[in-house]
Amino acid sequence: MVDSVVVATTGELDCLLYTHCRPGESLTGEAGFGFQAASAAAGTSARAVVAEHLLHDTATWSDSPATSLAHIHADGWFATASGTPLTESTEREPSVPEFVEPDRNHLTHAVVTTDDAAYGPWRPAQLWNADLWLTEPIPPGPAEPVEAGWTPGVSTETVREYIGAQEYRTEWLVALHSILSDRDDQRRIILIGDDPGEILTWISAVTLLLPRWQALRTGFTVFSSDPFDYSPHRIVGVRPDQVPDGVSPEYPHGAHVFDVTARVHSLVHLDPASQDWVDLFLTADLDRFGDAVEFAAASGLPASPAMSLARACYFDTIPQRRDAGKVANWLVCSTLEQYVQRSPGLLGMLLDYPDPPYDLLVALDDLATMGRLDGHGARIRLALLESERRDVTEVGIYRPDRLDRLPDDQWRDEHRDQAVTLLTDALNTVHPDRFHLVLRLADRFQVDRPEWDPAAVTRFIAWWAENPHLSPDPGTGPGGEALRDRLRAVLRHKCEADYADADRIGRAWSDRAWLWFEGPDFDDALYCACLTTMMATSDEDDRVDLAARQLRAVKPTDVEWAVKVLWRRCSPAPPSGGCWPTNWNRAPGSINSCSRRCGRSCSTRMPGCNRCG
Repeated sequence: MVDSVVVATTGELDCLLYTHCRPGESLTGEAGFGFQAASAAAGTSARAVVAEHLLHDTATWSDSPATSLAHIHADGWFATASGTPLTESTEREPSVPEFVEPDRNHLTHAVVTTDDAAYGPWRPAQLWNADLWLTEPIPPGPAEPVEAGWTPGVSTETVREYIGAQEYRTEWLVALHSILSDRDDQRRIILIGDDPGEILTWISAVTLLLPRWQALRTGFTVFSSDPFDYSPHRIVGVRPDQVPDGVSPEYPHGAHVFDVTARVHSLVHLDPASQDWVDLFLTADLDRFGDAVEFAAASGLPASPAMSLARACYFDTIPQRRDAGKVANWLVCSTLEQYVQRSPGLLGMLLDYPDPPYDLLVALDDLATMGRLDGHGARIRLALLESERRDVTEVGIYRPDRLDRLPDDQWRDEHRDQAVTLLTDALNTVHPDRFHLVLRLADRFQVDRPEWDPAAVTRFIAWWAENPHLSPDPGTGPGGEALRDRLRAVLRHKCEADYADADRIGRAWSDRAWLWFEGPDFDDALYCACLTTMMATSDEDDRVDLAARQLRAVKPTDVEWAVKVLWRRCSPAPPSGGCWPTNWNRAPGSINSCSRRCGRSCSTRMPGCNRCG
């Protein structure tokens, strides 16, 4: 049996009584409607909350006045009030001759507290017809508080029995719970019906599906003569003859309208988690159900995974596939105490999950690296590797972050061998455009370089040479330097074989291959092709700087060839006859005279004289 988190007993509640008072009977001494009696702790702020939000609405009286019930959380007070019409038999004697009794006198008895635990496991709507309510006035003055240990008028078992007997129970309860669970939907819920007890049973049922803190902050009033007033009540009960003209489930006018008598309601977006909670409420042990509701709310998870987590912990139900990863991640983020308490049953379900989804494997792998998955770490890591291998080879999805190492006692040589075999098979069968992704996958899982099939490498290098911008450089991955050397050799061979190919390769590869060279290398055809492209695509100033740097680094015997490479695709070409400054290989900025016709001095940063011929 798991621990209980539901408060099991009720606490003391302070009282307030509001009715029509004769002179000197009210707490203020004034005649008319006012507070007749109050507990010592129910001071001015509590009276203001009751007076503003909870007084019995006599405008709802029709042929037969009905008792009302309302609840609110305001200004730090949790307040619930029952309103009772006062007939002649309940009026006090003797009357004051000069004092006229109202036609519609009533008594509002309110209980208030600042401690939400005083309600115990009950919801405010369950206080309907509770024994704690006064239905007749008492002598003016202090009122005794309701002692701890009080009981509701409608038990949780009674609520479930009533709801379970309705043919439309599931649809309505799912709809109501979906509305109250949606934080973005703050529209009012209007329940239309003649029987306040029936309406309050529906309110009890849906609030029993909510965590206690939320249920106690969900205000309601049954009945109200104005369902569209500006009060903070989220749920309002309305008699059929007092529904505003034009308002119906078909035309809700910005609210959610539920006609209890006609059994129809306005359109509601249903939450799958609400369906799960309703099914559980109608069938499960109610004590454990209450614990599960509170546990789910305290988990910090979104609605659906919180529901799956609670069902797994309290009812041994396997989490739904959509939630399994988030449930496992809750274990990852849990405290050591929570983990020790919840993991024995929960981990068994997750480790044996059929065809585990990817996010579940990730969370379990995190648990393994934390040392919380003794004996299962290697199995989970290999399953995760296989899942990511499928993503890489079949879809091209790759996750870049490197995984943490498993503890040495869980990742042994035989497990490393299995990982190498799996990646080797992938390398030898994958399409060339995803070859590099398999290499990066090996790096992510920190697997030593797999055995390469020479034919597979050849296919990849050929594809890579023709698609420089379609894949990242695998040079940083396992064995990446060797692959890049193979690629450079292929590109160099193509450049040597054909000038047209050299120009094409230079245009395609210059931005990447240029970084592979540590300095000028005019003997390398690939370097020359890239340099030619760099010169052709640079603006004038950058071109001058680039040429100067290259010419300063070459031997005098290589100058003619270097100039041809530099200006092969540039326009205009350098002056013919070798007209460039003498001593051009000195430091930039020094001044020299032209070695040919003009006799003027010019900067040696220029590879050719720009003042003559």
